[in-house]
Amino acid sequence: MNSKEKTEPPDQKTENTEKRIQALEELLEINLFLNSTLDLDALLKYILEVSQRTLKVQAVSILLLDKQSGELSFRCALGCGSKAITPYHLKPGEGVAGAVVQERSPIILENAQQDSRFARRFDHLSGFTTKSLLAVPMWAKEEILGVLELMNKQAWAQDIEQNQVTAAFNQDDLEKACILANMAATAIDNARLYEDLNRSYETVKKAEEAKSQFISIMSHELRTPLVPIKGFAYILKKEKGKLDEASQDEFLNEILKASEHLERLIQDLFWVNDLETDRFKPRCAPTPFLNLIQETVKVKKINPKTHPVRIEIEPALSENGGINLLVDSEKMTHLFSHLLDNAVKFSPEGGPITIKAALLPDREFQISIEDKGIGVSDPYREKIFERFFQIDNSNTRRFGGTGVGLFIVKKIIESHGGKITCESNLEKGTKIVIHLPFSTIVPPPLRNRGPEEPLRGK
Repeated sequence: MNSKEKTEPPDQKTENTEKRIQALEELLEINLFLNSTLDLDALLKYILEVSQRTLKVQAVSILLLDKQSGELSFRCALGCGSKAITPYHLKPGEGVAGAVVQERSPIILENAQQDSRFARRFDHLSGFTTKSLLAVPMWAKEEILGVLELMNKQAWAQDIEQNQVTAAFNQDDLEKACILANMAATAIDNARLYEDLNRSYETVKKAEEAKSQFISIMSHELRTPLVPIKGFAYILKKEKGKLDEASQDEFLNEILKASEHLERLIQDLFWVNDLETDRFKPRCAPTPFLNLIQETVKVKKINPKTHPVRIEIEPALSENGGINLLVDSEKMTHLFSHLLDNAVKFSPEGGPITIKAALLPDREFQISIEDKGIGVSDPYREKIFERFFQIDNSNTRRFGGTGVGLFIVKKIIESHGGKITCESNLEKGTKIVIHLPFSTIVPPPLRNRGPEEPLRGK
């Protein structure tokens, strides 16, 4: 009989029963707290504190599993040096925690330093020395969410931080750790679901707000071309026979101009609806680049006195009649039409518009449309390409528009394998830059060049 057995009270059964009742009371208290909050950070902090106190260990950590990468990241930790390890993660299968995930079962180490599975680098980072270790999987809905690790069980626990006498983890410790880990996993899963639900709610809420705003703006924008169409048509009918030919032509031109505006608005709506379908995929064919630009400028009927348009193309791109682009001509015409509309709309009278095309050394074909207008401030440079976004979305705003033009432009460029960026300064102008892959040009205009020679014209 050992010394421990000699000092035990006579009624061991009663003592064991009391311990079990105490343990059940602790677990009930834990369960009540875990089900009383959906604050994930508060939950994890509480789980660490309870695990340390209940299992009488020097340190405890929770590692959460990334399902896609298989990596485990230190979500939180408690104990000496815990702050030093939380920014790090374990590769799939690394460390004792990685082995727990792979084997899908708990692991107990009496001497962690002598086990090949133990990741010693985290002791070096934290300055903490792991002796005994208990790691259990955190199960929720038959999936492992992560791993609960407990280090250095204390032989007695009057002061966990200072006590250096360690003991081996036993079966009772394992059972408690598994219960705590599974309770924690369920709480974490619920908190995540709540966060996902909140994000979904916010997304739906924003979508509803955007839809309401869009309907308001669109109804206003649709009325804008309808007013001249209806007005001039009414005058032509009422004053039939009294108007001279020049006036009739002027009114008919205004009706035609407003009708084309209305047609573009409706086309934009259809394209926004078709963006995620096969109907929006580009139908590419060789298209003369210079003709594409010149025809768009011609169709837009930009007044050269109020907004002079300059086209600057590198010599290498304009030789022998210019280059062909493998693009969807209808969509690219629509794209340039939107960009020219914006350049005119946001520029003062007399403000020039410059269209440039160049080949860059990194095998990129670049087109830019630059104006000297009001510009775009820093917070909005990326947002202007979002669907329905407008810097001023009120019905009394200075500039009209539906907020889908640049969104469609971005999608057209992306469907051709390119990207679009914005360079701008307030009151100094805006440059929209289109980046297309070199493969867009057919046939390539550069011949017999070495691999290191710049892809630029003479």
